[in-house]
Amino acid sequence: MPRGSGDGRLRLAYARHGSKAGDALADAQDSGKMAIFPPDSDLALQAFAQQIEPGSRTADGPASQH
Repeated sequence: MPRGSGDGRLRLAYARHGSKAGDALADAQDSGKMAIFPPDSDLALQAFAQQIEPGSRTADGPASQH
């Protein structure tokens, strides 16, 4: 997912042990996979909050120009 591509999915690389995100990351790693969250997930919306239009329900799309 190249920077600026408009792809709002989130690849989780680190999460605190014992958190929901940490559990998801550990499960993915145990399966030999990456933890990828969809663009409408709370984590993706939080991660891209400064880059998406206010009130957007997904992190997909071009960067905000505000």
